[in-house]
Amino acid sequence: QPSNEVDRTRDNIGVYAGTESEVNKNVALDLGGRFESYSDFGHSLIGKVAGRAKIAGPLSIRAGIDTGFRAPSLQQLWFSNVSTQFLPDMGGVLQPTQVLTSNNQSPVTKAFGIPKLHEEKSTNMSAGLAFRPLDNLSITADGYFIQIRDRIALTSQFANTDPIVAQILAPFPGVSQAQFFANAVDTNTTGVDVVADFTTQLPHGAITLTGKANFSKTEVTH
Repeated sequence: QPSNEVDRTRDNIGVYAGTESEVNKNVALDLGGRFESYSDFGHSLIGKVAGRAKIAGPLSIRAGIDTGFRAPSLQQLWFSNVSTQFLPDMGGVLQPTQVLTSNNQSPVTKAFGIPKLHEEKSTNMSAGLAFRPLDNLSITADGYFIQIRDRIALTSQFANTDPIVAQILAPFPGVSQAQFFANAVDTNTTGVDVVADFTTQLPHGAITLTGKANFSKTEVTH
């Protein structure tokens, strides 16, 4: 509807620096950091440390840890509408329902106690082995752990069967439920990546065969 139209902009600036160095012929180290500031939500500082070391012959070990963030998008901050959604009633029958999604700065959103959106934050750790038994064959296996905090998601619907909700939604004729974007979920992801590359030379070129496998699991922790 015309009342949902908004014109919003953001400015952001980032500064980053990094260094990568071979400590000696068997050990390499990678360090980095980044500072970023957004005009509409704040700033964040992230960093990384990674390293690689030869163990013996064709075998190497590598590991790293870094932090990250994702700013709330302009849509997550400012999107609003009234939509018709088919939701089950008390008997489980789907009924057309008018659902309000109000933006993060709306008085309606604040009345429901939804706080101001902030960035999603992550911590990533990985460690693995790299094995090159032949010049044309390499095999790598890496385990990883990714923790994401305050992931932004749509809430479930708040229904006007609650008298407080009904009072807040009274200015919206026909609307019986409301939902919002919120920093609602924390997750942990664990997994393993395995990659094998084999290259063979041909009279007029080469063929590279690659096999990859990934095993991962994500859990909602909060």
